[in-house]
Amino acid sequence: MVKKSALITLLVGDLITLLIVTLLGFSTHNANVSLFRFAANYLPLVIAWLVVAPWFGAYTSETATSPRALPQLVLAVLVCAPLAAVLRGIVLSSVVQTVFVIVLGLTNGLGIGIWRGLWILFDKRKN
Repeated sequence: MVKKSALITLLVGDLITLLIVTLLGFSTHNANVSLFRFAANYLPLVIAWLVVAPWFGAYTSETATSPRALPQLVLAVLVCAPLAAVLRGIVLSSVVQTVFVIVLGLTNGLGIGIWRGLWILFDKRKN
């Protein structure tokens, strides 16, 4: 198991990464960001990540320290994307579009992959 302080850092880093990717998503669409609209996108993603990530071992020692685990983390994001999109659809009373699910999964997968890759590099240098 990951040390408690490292676990908290990983979790906060994951949430910040999802936040940054969500903000980038809004900025690429020149969307006016209302707090409700932002929350309707970000919070379902966070909920889906918190439900799915543990099933993929996102917070185990092996996953937290091994570059080989990065594809597993990206897969976790790809699995959580449909759940996040459905939750978002419920909040916004809108249809879930397949292309949105794909883009949501790929962009957040890339973000989590980059963040966790940087974490692994930092962890290796520290030890």
